[in-house]
Amino acid sequence: MRSGSENFYGIAGRSCRPSGRYGWECAQRGWEFEPHFILQEIMHLLQDIKRREADVRYLPRYLHGAVSRHIGLRAEELSARAKAIQPKVAKLVKGLRQVEVREPTTTEILAAVYRDTIRQTRAARFARACAQQRENKKQKEFALGSC
Repeated sequence: MRSGSENFYGIAGRSCRPSGRYGWECAQRGWEFEPHFILQEIMHLLQDIKRREADVRYLPRYLHGAVSRHIGLRAEELSARAKAIQPKVAKLVKGLRQVEVREPTTTEILAAVYRDTIRQTRAARFARACAQQRENKKQKEFALGSC
């Protein structure tokens, strides 16, 4: 049984994945969007899922595919929109000489969040599998010792 905090953080991690997935998909294509645009797109996607009454068994997994399909179907439109929006990528710091400081864009941050949540999920699965193997080994050793 999971404690309340583990359950909360598990849900929180899975609930930020759609925006992270959207950011990752856009970063793969070289597109940059502002956070409010990405949030609007995800909200429209969720409303569409609700309106169509899709057969959703596990929302985080369903959204993973739905975001990919959504971007794939609207690729031309999104590409044109990304070209029209000039991202705020760099700041120039004035001093004795100009130094260009590049801050990560929103899309890059969302892509990083997505990659990190995937890594954490895989690490947790690996840790559970190792613990299960240790437990199985202990049970086998106990069974052999009692014979």
